[in-house]
Amino acid sequence: MLSIRNLSIIRTTYLFILNLCGRIIYGREAVEPVRGDALLNSSEVTRIRRINSELEIGPKEWESLVDRRATTSPHGSKLCTIEEVASCFSDAGEALAGDSLTAAFSSVPPEPWNFMLRSAGPAGIPPLFFPLWAVGVWVRYCVLLPVRIGIIVWGTMAFCFIFFSIRLLIPPCKLKAYLLKRSACFYASAWVASFGGIIRYHGKRPKREANQIYVSNHTSLIDAMVMLKDYSFSFIGQRSSGLAGALQDLMLTIQSHVWFDRAEGRDRMVAHTLLKAHTENEENEPMLVFPEGTCVNNEYCIMFKKGCFDLGAKVYPVAIKYKKQFSDPYYNSFQVSFQRHLLDLMTSWAVVADVYYLPPESLQPGETSTQFAARVKKKICEKADLIDVNWDGFLKRNRISPKFMEQRQKSLADVLVRRMSLKSKSASVDNLDISLMRKHGEKTPEDEKLAPRHNDLRLRVNGAHVAEENPFSDRSLSHPENGIN
Repeated sequence: MLSIRNLSIIRTTYLFILNLCGRIIYGREAVEPVRGDALLNSSEVTRIRRINSELEIGPKEWESLVDRRATTSPHGSKLCTIEEVASCFSDAGEALAGDSLTAAFSSVPPEPWNFMLRSAGPAGIPPLFFPLWAVGVWVRYCVLLPVRIGIIVWGTMAFCFIFFSIRLLIPPCKLKAYLLKRSACFYASAWVASFGGIIRYHGKRPKREANQIYVSNHTSLIDAMVMLKDYSFSFIGQRSSGLAGALQDLMLTIQSHVWFDRAEGRDRMVAHTLLKAHTENEENEPMLVFPEGTCVNNEYCIMFKKGCFDLGAKVYPVAIKYKKQFSDPYYNSFQVSFQRHLLDLMTSWAVVADVYYLPPESLQPGETSTQFAARVKKKICEKADLIDVNWDGFLKRNRISPKFMEQRQKSLADVLVRRMSLKSKSASVDNLDISLMRKHGEKTPEDEKLAPRHNDLRLRVNGAHVAEENPFSDRSLSHPENGIN
């Protein structure tokens, strides 16, 4: 079955030619540089987890949290106050030195540059390779683009004919539902072919059963097409507009999907209820969820939301890995529209990807849904060679408001002022106690600290240091020159 799914002589030959051209011109594929350990160490993971949790609490709770941390050192300690201020600078410095948040949502061309990339790269196009790159541009826009537009136009016409024929001629039955799902898979294959998609599927193919859910890393909206090409999954996700929204409406007419508005809290609760009901029905197709909640550049994998991990269902991880030497499939909706994204893919040489169906995972005894989500995410990262970071996808879609930052600054200032006032009160009380002790002829802690130094001076005579007599030794130490017998 896998050999049939992966069999495509024309596309395989095309990919072989592209690889051969790259090796002839540039030599063997350069080895990717070793990724920075700073992004993977435990202190970075702890810092990201702390920042994520602090963003979700209110100003009063955050102020109380900072105050509780401060009480770990004695009140009034100047070092403690410096540590509290320095922690803010430390977070800022670490964010600038290893900005894994921005890196996860940035599209960076692979090194070294080659003529198969769409962009010129940060260093520009080498003059020696400019003619080759210009020929590549002509081939992509004047040869490949018309062919691929023809493929999607033909595929759309064929799908419409099949779809309406099934809808109008066949009465409601299991056969009709099956044929409609197969037509959706056919249309997804047409879209994948329109941007030169060469997809290889590995592992056991999904099948229908109750209490199962599939989760995958998310790079682009075309992930749904890539997965639907192989199996008629149901999807849950953000409601889109434009062409993407029209495709979502079309998918709803074929089988059950869940589209919701992330900005509406009520929609999220309803979506969670619908997701649970869908997974419990063995007649439904398996639901595929992208727990990251947003598109990431296929180099990183951000925090998985726990919503689909607390349903009590068996979780099947799916790892999707794209090869960026032929195209960059990352979709950043803040920079380009979905139509422009599809045009970029159609004018690339090819979209090459590997899809891995991994063994199922279940919630372990004593394991929370958050820990379960992190464990599944780690499996996907290891298989797809992704960098595992714990940033919340909320930070990509929403900018931190100035009002929020002002509240946090005010809360920190209130804590520091309160700490400094405690320091002043403590210092005043200590000075009063010392004055009273000296007035009554008692030794103060400062006098006791100076006492050993006075004793030490008595033992220094004529520049020579003489040890004190040890009462526990058999004989005492003496020196005739010092007059001590």
